[in-house]
Amino acid sequence: MHDKHRIRAGKVLIRGIFVDVWDPLGIIDEPTAQDEYDSYLGGMYKLLGRSASSEEIIAYLREIETDHMGIKPNEQVLAEVAVRLKAVRW
Repeated sequence: MHDKHRIRAGKVLIRGIFVDVWDPLGIIDEPTAQDEYDSYLGGMYKLLGRSASSEEIIAYLREIETDHMGIKPNEQVLAEVAVRLKAVRW
């Protein structure tokens, strides 16, 4: 049971960074769209769980933006997101 709570807590923290910092689709002010990036939480949780490098985190987010969303990544934002995600502790 403890693991479920830890996983949930981690995903909540990641979700906050996805919406507040990454937000490539601009959904921060859309209350009904706050779950827009939830399908990417598991992948990021796994990356962070194995202490992935900033480069790996950036590559994961870049792939999402280019391959899944069809948008051009903002490299400065990706770098900031990686810093914030690497600082997450749960």
